Amino acid sequence: MAMEETQNTIIFPHESLPTMYIRLNTDNTVTVISKTIEMGQGIHTGHATMVADEIDAAPEQMRVEMAPSEAGFQAIYGNVLMGGMQGTGGNTGTQSSYMMYRMAGAGMRQMILNAAAAYLQADKANLSIKAGVVTDSASGKSVNFGTIATHAMAQPIPTDVKPKDPKDFTYMGKAKFPRVDTDDKIHGRETYPQDLKVPGMLVAMLARPKKLGGKVASFDATETLKVPGVTNVVQIEDGVAVIGTGFWPCYSGREKLKVEFDYSNAVRMSSADINNTLTGLLDQPGTVALQTGDADAAIKGASKIVEATYSVPFQAHAPMETVSCIVQLTPGKVEMWGASQVFGFDSINIAQECQLPPDNIVVHQHSVGGSFGRWYGPYATPWIETIRIIKALGTDKPVKLFLSREDDLLATTCFYRPGYFHKFWAGLDDNGNIVGFKHRISGQSMLAGTLMAHGMVDEKGIDFMSVESSINIAYQYPNYVVDLHSPVIPFRASPTRFGGTLHNGFSNEVFIDELATAAGVDPVEYRLRYLSDDKREKGCLKLAAEKSNWSTPLSDGPAGTKRGRGIAVTTSHRSYSACVAEVTVFPDNSYKIDKCVVALDCGQIINPDNLHSQMEGSIGFATSLGCYNEITFEDGESQQVYYSEYGLVRMHTMPKVESYFVESEQGPSGAGETIGSSVIPAIANALFNATGTRVRDLPLRLPNQPAEEGWEMPAKLNTFKGAKQSGMA
Repeated sequence: MAMEETQNTIIFPHESLPTMYIRLNTDNTVTVISKTIEMGQGIHTGHATMVADEIDAAPEQMRVEMAPSEAGFQAIYGNVLMGGMQGTGGNTGTQSSYMMYRMAGAGMRQMILNAAAAYLQADKANLSIKAGVVTDSASGKSVNFGTIATHAMAQPIPTDVKPKDPKDFTYMGKAKFPRVDTDDKIHGRETYPQDLKVPGMLVAMLARPKKLGGKVASFDATETLKVPGVTNVVQIEDGVAVIGTGFWPCYSGREKLKVEFDYSNAVRMSSADINNTLTGLLDQPGTVALQTGDADAAIKGASKIVEATYSVPFQAHAPMETVSCIVQLTPGKVEMWGASQVFGFDSINIAQECQLPPDNIVVHQHSVGGSFGRWYGPYATPWIETIRIIKALGTDKPVKLFLSREDDLLATTCFYRPGYFHKFWAGLDDNGNIVGFKHRISGQSMLAGTLMAHGMVDEKGIDFMSVESSINIAYQYPNYVVDLHSPVIPFRASPTRFGGTLHNGFSNEVFIDELATAAGVDPVEYRLRYLSDDKREKGCLKLAAEKSNWSTPLSDGPAGTKRGRGIAVTTSHRSYSACVAEVTVFPDNSYKIDKCVVALDCGQIINPDNLHSQMEGSIGFATSLGCYNEITFEDGESQQVYYSEYGLVRMHTMPKVESYFVESEQGPSGAGETIGSSVIPAIANALFNATGTRVRDLPLRLPNQPAEEGWEMPAKLNTFKGAKQSGMA
C-alpha cells in the first residue's frame, strides 16, 4: 500500500440502463430502483435527486424501492467500490452510483421525449420538460409523465446518451429536494425489519452463552413451554431457541428457560489482558506499512524528541434497531426478508451453510433503523442462526429471529470495533520543524479471516483499516514510518462507523497538536507547514478556522469555568474534513461540548440539506464514540449490554453544529463518516486548550471527572422487560 498519488475523486463511467433503474408509472409517479440499503443516510433521496434532475421530474413525483438482491442481479446493481458485488457501506453509495443513475436518467429522458413527440405529434426538437410535464413550444400542448408512461417505458433503449452539464442542474447541489422517506417515517408507515411479518411466520429468540466458545451443557424448558404462545424449544449449535407466535411469548419464555453452559473451552480474557498484550508490543518493531527516509536516525539526531501513547477501546455499533431477520427454506431455495448490508458476502456464507448455489438465495431488502456496520455480518450470523433453527424444527414455515438489546451487545453476538494503542515518536529541530516521525500501531485486525480481507489485507498481513488515515495522511512529513502489530485477539471484530480513521485520526491529530505545543506554534499554522497546496485537506482546515473565528479569543464562560477550542483535520472515505470544537470545563472537571464547526470537501454535493443532516448525525455519533462509548470485558463477558451502561450522546450533551462545504468540481465521494474522524481529536485538543491537560485515551475523560448522571429513569425503559413492566409495551 502506498500514499495516494492524487486527490481527484474518481467518477466511474456507466452505460445507460434506464429501465433497470427507473420505472414511469401511469399515476404520474416515478419509481427509482435503488441498489443501496437506506439506513438513515439519505441515499434513497440521493438516487431520486439524480434521476429527477436528469429527467426534470418534480420532487413530489419521486418514489424509491430497493433493487432485487440475488446473485443474478449483481452485475446490474453491484457496487464498483466493493468489487462489483451488491453492498452498502464505507460511504460508497453515492460515488459508486453517481453515473449509474445520471446515465439512466439521461437515457430515460430521451425515451420520454420520444414518447411525448409521438403523443403530441410534435417535433422532438421543440419539446422541453419541467416538473414532470413535457411541453411543445410550437403548439403549446403538453403531457405529463403518467399519460405517456407505458409508451415511454416501451421505447428502444438509447445508445447515444449524454447527461446534463452541471451548470444546468435543477436540484443537485441546491437545497430544493426533500427526503423521499420523511412522510412515511413521521406517520409511522416505514417498515423496518423488526416490523416485518410474512404469512405463517414463527418467531424465535436464542438463549446464548455469554462467553465465546461456550456450549450448551443441558437445558430445562418445562416452564418455558407453559408460556402462552411458546410452541417449541430446540437446541442448535449457537444456543437454545425458543419458538412461538410472537416476540413477547418468546422473550418471556426465554426468561423462564433454565440453561447450563459449559465454559471449559470458552474465551476468558478480560480487558486488562487485552491491553497488556497490545501495549507490550509498542516497544517492538512491527510490520512496516509505509516508510520514507530513515525516521530512527532523524529522531535520534533531533534537538527535541516528543513521545506520546494513545488508546481507543473496544466499541460497538449499537444502532437503535437491533438485528432481526426472516428466513424460509424450501427445497433448493433460501428466501429472506430484512437487510443484508453486503449481500455479496452474505450469499456466499449462506450458500455454504445450505449447500446451495448463491443463485438460489433471494433477500427482500428493507430500510433499517441505523446500522453503522452492524447489519454487515461479516459471517451472515443472524441469517445462519435462523437457518439452523429452521433445520432443527424441520419446518418449511418462515422463521423470524429477534435480537434484544442485551443480545446485540453480548460477546457471543457482537462484532466490535477492536481496541488499538498508538505510540508516536517525533524529532524536532531548533525551529520546531519535524525532522523525523515514527508511528506504531497495535491492534487486532478488523478484517482478517473474513471475505472482506481480499483486497483489504495485503500480503504482509496489514489490514488497511488498521492503518488508514496514517498511510495516506495528508501531512508531508520527512523521514516518516508507520508500522503495525496485529495480534490475534479472540473477540470478534468488524468495521464500525468511521472505520480505521477513528483511531488513526484521533491519535494523529492529537499528536500533531502536541508537536505544535512543543514548537510553540499555533496549531493551525503548524498543520499548514505540512500541507501542500494540492491537498484538499488544506481548504477544509482554512475554511473551518475562518468560520470558527479561530484567531479571535473565545468568550468567557460562567464563573469558575474554563473554555477551550481545538482543531483537527483528517482524510477519510475518499473525502476531506476539518473540525473546530469548543468546550466549557466546569470546576468539577465535567465538561460540555458547546459547538462543532466543521468543513467538508466531498466533491459534487447532491443534496445540501441532507448533507447538513449527515454532519449533525455524524457529529452526534462521534461524540458518543469519543466521550461515552467503551466495551470492557471481564472473564470473557461484555460488561456493557444496555444503553444505560453503554452511554450515548443525548439532547443535552449534543453540541451545536455549524457545517460548511468546500466548493468543488470533483465527483461526489463519502460524507457521513468523514467528519467523525475529525470531531473526536478536535474535542480532545479543545480540552487541552481549556485545561492544559492532555487526554490521550478514549473515552475522553479529564482527571477526576465525575460520572454522568441522569440515566436512572431511562434505564427502566432500557430493556424489553423494563418496557413491559412500565406499560410501554
